Amino acid sequence: MTSHRIGAGGKLLLGDKIQAPTLDGEAPFLHEPALDPGGDSWLLPTSPSEVRWFVAGKEKTIAALDYPVRSTAFLAGVPVIAVEPRGISPSVETRFPGEFPVLLEFVSGKWRPLVSTWISSDEALEHLGTSNYFARRLAVGPGDRIWSAHQVRYIVELFSASGKRLLRLQVGEAKVTYQKRSPAETEQITARFGEGVAKRLGTERTAYTNKAIAAGRDGRLYLLVDRAGGGYAIDRLDPVERKLERVVVDGLEGTGFTMAAGSDGLYVGTIASGEGRWRISWESLEAAKWSVVPEARFAEGLPAGSSDP
Repeated sequence: MTSHRIGAGGKLLLGDKIQAPTLDGEAPFLHEPALDPGGDSWLLPTSPSEVRWFVAGKEKTIAALDYPVRSTAFLAGVPVIAVEPRGISPSVETRFPGEFPVLLEFVSGKWRPLVSTWISSDEALEHLGTSNYFARRLAVGPGDRIWSAHQVRYIVELFSASGKRLLRLQVGEAKVTYQKRSPAETEQITARFGEGVAKRLGTERTAYTNKAIAAGRDGRLYLLVDRAGGGYAIDRLDPVERKLERVVVDGLEGTGFTMAAGSDGLYVGTIASGEGRWRISWESLEAAKWSVVPEARFAEGLPAGSSDP
């Protein structure tokens, strides 16, 4: 297990990495998979339009998708996915303006919309070409509440199990930003997809606002985010107090991450699992020096300190 301590200024300092698991001697490449809280069901996105579902080691049949998959979760044992509202199937017409699904649930052998959003013609024209503009990360918390965090804009929403929005948080203007690809990232893309794809993607990419999210057992949402000047921080969103707090994290290495909440703390790992795994205990998180994020704004009608509708 990792060692960690509280450093100067209340920072979280991470130490040794957890030994990464391997498959056939190689570290697996995982991106937004989901494990049911019961521990025997997995959702594994294997392509932009395919999710595989395993229960007790056996694969279950699951319907093909018409939209690109961006994240997965389980809601009371039911597969739930976040998708981008752009059709990848000839049967799907993406005409704007219109209402399009962003969260789907798998019920009675079919994918059906759980949460949809209205997209205007202007928004579609301006942003459909922006990589991951509509993409979200998912996490399910206590009471089967669904957290949905936009990947490239700091917008977080909380939904009930029936898809009713309970809370919306926006930090700052929630604009999309861009950053240069590192030489190592370009090399990885070239090795995996070929030189043509690397050239087409270019030297810049949309910057992820949040690197990973996890729903804590305390009802709060934890987000791994970039911080100004480099490095990472963990944000903690309290839906009851309507408060967003931040603590700096030192010692975290890598670029693409995944995060999960366990009984003893937060687990953070790189998508390329051979690069590292870390554990941050709940005790360390509580002892750390948190600061309020002043740019956080909650939806109208949900003032600070009010209870969820």
